Amino acid sequence: MKSIYLLPLFTTFALTNAESNGTIPETLFGPGPYYDDVFREANTSPNATGAVDILAINMSVGPMVGIEALWSAHLNITEVTNLHHTPSPSTDVITNSVISIDTRGGWVETLDWDTTFVIFLDVARNATVDGQKDTGDCHATLGEKCVRDYSQVIESAIHSTRASKLNTTVIPPPPASCKYRLSSASISNQFESKYANGSAYIHHSSAVHNASDTISYQEATTRIWPIFLRQGGRGGAKNVTGIAMARMSCLRANATTEGSEAIGGVPGAAVGIRVYEWAVVGVACLVGGLLV
Repeated sequence: MKSIYLLPLFTTFALTNAESNGTIPETLFGPGPYYDDVFREANTSPNATGAVDILAINMSVGPMVGIEALWSAHLNITEVTNLHHTPSPSTDVITNSVISIDTRGGWVETLDWDTTFVIFLDVARNATVDGQKDTGDCHATLGEKCVRDYSQVIESAIHSTRASKLNTTVIPPPPASCKYRLSSASISNQFESKYANGSAYIHHSSAVHNASDTISYQEATTRIWPIFLRQGGRGGAKNVTGIAMARMSCLRANATTEGSEAIGGVPGAAVGIRVYEWAVVGVACLVGGLLV
């Protein structure tokens, strides 16, 4: 497995299972795949929601001080209808999942900190099944040892990167303790975003399907989103010392709105649990950016 290198101020995601035109399904920046009012409005009335706390370091203090702060990630899942671009707009649906990051006022524009979010787009089927009871710490999904080991690996990478004076952020692949539950994969798409509008939204959209087909909704409402927050303080001589922290949280849907279909079991789990060694990973590098 190879490491993933991120350039500051760039946001990187993977397109997964893309159609021949490469447009859908997709995972990209923004509230929806077409950047039109349909998706923006639909995201305000989701069918299913979820939220998880993210333990962060207070960016308003110096890079040598580790005062903890709580940020959060939110998930909205919506069956988007009234599409303008499909052959059968009256029956066509796209299941749209939107993740937003909320620093609860804790984001500070400063050169003292490097901050990166790493968002995994999928985990193995067995991890998805186990993760339906995850409380947000990823222990049910990935195992306590995997979470602990990977956090230590990323923190060590922060120190190594600073010591070598590299300008890139190195995200190492998951350790052996995460095998058959979480792994890295190639990155297929890059685009720049400086978050000038103050938002950090990530969407994962299904292919267009008939409204009677609920598989995409079932997959979206049972999907587990491991999220790593990586923070490194730039302190000391030549900015090579300072706090280094990597914390993982797992985001999933845990509630539905009135009139929406309930969250069911993991699709396909009843006919046998399939184990995948490889998972698709998306990375949002928010160095110097601005979050919600």
